Amino acid sequence: MQGGSLFVKGIAGTGKSYYCNKLVERLRALDVRVDACAKTHTASARLPDGCTLDHWVQRHILNGAPSCQVLYLDEISQIDVGLLALLARLTYTNMRFILAGDFNQFAPIGSCWKGTPIDDEAFQRSALLHRMCGGNVVQLTECRRADSVLFDYYSSLIEGGTRFELPVARAVAEARGIFKFEGTARWNLVISHAKRVQLNRSLNILHARGKESTKLEITGQAVRGNAAQSMLIWPGIQLLGHSGRLVRNQVLYTVKKIEAEQVWLEELAKPLSFDQVKSCLRLSFAQTYASVQGNEYDEPLRLHDCAHRFFSRKHLFVGLSRSKQGAFVSLVD
Repeated sequence: MQGGSLFVKGIAGTGKSYYCNKLVERLRALDVRVDACAKTHTASARLPDGCTLDHWVQRHILNGAPSCQVLYLDEISQIDVGLLALLARLTYTNMRFILAGDFNQFAPIGSCWKGTPIDDEAFQRSALLHRMCGGNVVQLTECRRADSVLFDYYSSLIEGGTRFELPVARAVAEARGIFKFEGTARWNLVISHAKRVQLNRSLNILHARGKESTKLEITGQAVRGNAAQSMLIWPGIQLLGHSGRLVRNQVLYTVKKIEAEQVWLEELAKPLSFDQVKSCLRLSFAQTYASVQGNEYDEPLRLHDCAHRFFSRKHLFVGLSRSKQGAFVSLVD
């Protein structure tokens, strides 16, 4: 507010995005031009008039010049080195920054510079981060999202926490003893896309029982990665956006009605054809851990693949910190 820059840090659930969004509102009320962006569509959808960082860089650095006075970047731990190199140019201008993020969460995937992998903690330790925030840091420590039992547990998993030195298997065993939700979970986190497809198929059939549903069939192709799969849809089902011009990637869309081979969504003014739905929307019952950073869930959440060879402390931390209520959480192999 006094003309400088700022880095707002804190672990998941401490209200970083809310805090920064309020700062943006106050700055804009003073006629300060602020652009807000984040690496993912999920995170950028929570920002006031937000867009993805890739879109902003393409428009304002590679093919133009910034018109804003302050650039607000959320989830900075996800920004890869290629984008950071372009943002570094702005530190030699009058641009001011509001940065927010938690380096205990997932680092960017495949971040390399001229073929050399970049250490996950490089940006966190860098002079670039110090320069961008002007050396000004606010650390939020009070939980604003989850209940105390859940927050105390996942905050103990980070460096300095009482469970940071525990083997992952032991930490998972302790979590299972605390978080014991039984029943069908609305949200399910997995490591592989193969497991995601399998769970989405079975849960889609389960939730369709007793509903007047429409089947959208995918034929003649193997389901790989985040490819389309056959699904039953009905009014009220929530589907995830997939890359494309019609919807935002990893953002939830709710089916409003289905009529004459067209699907109306609560969030869109125009209907989508069945082919468009199959192309750009996915079932949302199961998602990969890597795709949910920035999400938060009120409904039951189940962490899968906890015995998987690639399951890490960060998977456990990110998974648990998505929920708001420990009583709605469970862990399975």
